[in-house]
Amino acid sequence: MKVGQPFIDVLKAGTQIQNSLIPAIALCVFKEMLPGKDVMIAHRIQSAQFVHGLDLHLEETYKILCKEWGISFDDFSSRFHSEEYKTKAEEEFEMASVWGIRGFPAVILNRGDMLLAISNGYTDLTSLEDNFSRAEKYTT
Repeated sequence: MKVGQPFIDVLKAGTQIQNSLIPAIALCVFKEMLPGKDVMIAHRIQSAQFVHGLDLHLEETYKILCKEWGISFDDFSSRFHSEEYKTKAEEEFEMASVWGIRGFPAVILNRGDMLLAISNGYTDLTSLEDNFSRAEKYTT
């Protein structure tokens, strides 16, 4: 994702805290409210921060997304503040750790009998395609 000037300005100001738990909770809520749109949701949340410089710790940021997607902000907010979704986000972090994911974005190939990490952190397209080809041929 290309970084926008608003995010660069936020970095220069040095006043915004960067922590992944709050956006991870929001992602868990949105994934339930908009099933099957996980990648679109994750991309839009990242765009909100890295392109538009929005603070992912502020509920107002998610109010904008709820309006954009035509979903109830009140419903989102009640879930967002519940312990249930914090636990779900923490479980997803743990699952990623078990899978060996150490950076994001990450791509995991689910072969049915095993999960294989295709990328961990930024990976250019050529390397991603090479990794995918090797993973398809991998046997235990």
